[in-house]
Amino acid sequence: TKASQDMRSFDEILKEFEEFFRMDTKRTSTTNSNSGKLKGRDIHSEVEIDFMDVVRGVQKQVEIQKYSMCEGCKGQRTRQNAQKVKCGKCDGRGIIVEDHNQMVTQEKCDACNGQGEYKQACQDCNGAGIQLLTVREHVNVPKGVFENVNLRMAGKGNWSQHGSPGDLMIKVKIRAHPLFRRDGSNILTERYIT
Repeated sequence: TKASQDMRSFDEILKEFEEFFRMDTKRTSTTNSNSGKLKGRDIHSEVEIDFMDVVRGVQKQVEIQKYSMCEGCKGQRTRQNAQKVKCGKCDGRGIIVEDHNQMVTQEKCDACNGQGEYKQACQDCNGAGIQLLTVREHVNVPKGVFENVNLRMAGKGNWSQHGSPGDLMIKVKIRAHPLFRRDGSNILTERYIT
């Protein structure tokens, strides 16, 4: 009958849509997996040194705030021994069913990723996997350094869940000396000769 032919063609159309969107999902996940690892953000800070520190070199300490891996869950967002709990959003079914008058839709629950349950979030980081910490870093300022030079401390920046940590960039500021000033590699002073 014509009604069954219409129904079959409608089912075929739905199947084509389903295959299309399944293909699109595969393509997207492949792109994301091949896009490379994301490095953590660099942190920029400053250190001020005396003029005579330029002559000798010096070690300074800087205090910075940076995002670090949560020690409680090791960046996994849930503790290893965390209990699984039933998802409250989908009531443990793994799907969300919505009634739109004449049409009923169902989709995977985004709260539990379709599992119907999930591990409780880490209490140390509230499930973020990272924590904002205040830390002190020792900076070795080499002798002969110039004003406004950036010293790079590799891997001392913000932590990344998807790659290597960023770098800590320290800009060097030099306090003026009452007697000496610098001109390239030369140190100059003014003396009155009588």
